[in-house]
Amino acid sequence: MYTLDPKSVKLKGVVGETIRETIRMVVNEGYAFKIQDITAKRGENIRFQYEEIDEGEDVVYELTVENIATKPGVYFDTLYLKTDSQKKPEIDISVVGSIREAADPAAKKENS
Repeated sequence: MYTLDPKSVKLKGVVGETIRETIRMVVNEGYAFKIQDITAKRGENIRFQYEEIDEGEDVVYELTVENIATKPGVYFDTLYLKTDSQKKPEIDISVVGSIREAADPAAKKENS
């Protein structure tokens, strides 16, 4: 089998900040498969990449997802990991973005 940590992506932060999360996927020995491709259902608000990490007997992937939304709001997406496994040809990962407006320092001074 495989494990995902965390099981989904939650991108929370402020417009203009770097907001990213990395998922660690461990494919256990005896269930080995390779990721062949990753696509997004929408892909409008995220950028993503993965790399295989050599950690001995298990196959380990690190999948990094980054927010590219430039406006505040909430969005949902799904990543589809295509594998070479007949048992699990596709793995879906949910992505939720919650991006808020940067606090205006001038507004704080006026309200003080």
